[in-house]
Amino acid sequence: MNNPVHARLIGSWVFVENPVDGLRLFEEGFFGRPIGEPKFRMGSQTRQPFILDLVEACYLAQKGKLVIEYGGGTLLPKEVESLARKFIDRFDEKLLAYTWLRDHGWIVQSGVKFGNDFAIYEKGPGIDHAPLVARVVKPTDRLYVADLLACGRVAASTRKAFLFVVVDARKQKVAAAVIRWRRL
Repeated sequence: MNNPVHARLIGSWVFVENPVDGLRLFEEGFFGRPIGEPKFRMGSQTRQPFILDLVEACYLAQKGKLVIEYGGGTLLPKEVESLARKFIDRFDEKLLAYTWLRDHGWIVQSGVKFGNDFAIYEKGPGIDHAPLVARVVKPTDRLYVADLLACGRVAASTRKAFLFVVVDARKQKVAAAVIRWRRL
């Protein structure tokens, strides 16, 4: 994508008002979704504006693929990140995890409906099911047995493996561990 897409920050969401530009982002890597069309699929058409969450918008801004406007001006990626920290708990860790997963070829979507940070696809939503759900943790976080059981319950009931993405934002390091659940 040579020409960056223009978008507008409103609250904790980023809107691509031109549906053609939104569709271009979606077709390039499943970024965003049209408003009111949660099951939008590759190859579909829409006249709706697209909506991006702040983590994916910051990723695209860092890559030079998205220009974000706010309050009559254009924000630098670092300014968008600063605003995002006000809305998203552990924003720096989530952005590093998102970037790491995307840069390793995964399609990363919100994992809220699975009770986690991300749903991770090999090919993309509507093409395949997400084989992984992920939770972003810090190296200093304490993980309790109840946490593992809760994560496993959601992952197993949705037939997904569970990925802990361990992020040390200060050192800019990311590691991951996958847990696959088996019935005995």
